[in-house]
Amino acid sequence: MAAGVWAFTSIAEPKSANDKLNIAIIGAGMGSVGDENIVAICDIDENYTGPNFEKYPNALCWSDYRRTVGKPNDIDAVVISTPDHSYAIISIAAIRRVKHV
Repeated sequence: MAAGVWAFTSIAEPKSANDKLNIAIIGAGMGSVGDENIVAICDIDENYTGPNFEKYPNALCWSDYRRTVGKPNDIDAVVISTPDHSYAIISIAAIRRVKHV
């Protein structure tokens, strides 16, 4: 277990306590992360992404979670607000790409 923790901490980029996190939202429920830097929004239903995309116009917008956790290297964390049956698959994909979930 210690080796796994060491490997993870050596890959993760350190952040200052004053820095905002770059967060991707999968499933358009924003929750309480609105004070952070929202860099990507993902939902298969455009009715949910539309209002959030208007609120965060600089955020990338996708309908496929694999693009959200796969390409942008500046994402620090992923908030997953999807139904229970898809949560585990998306979480595993994000964790494999060294994203906090």
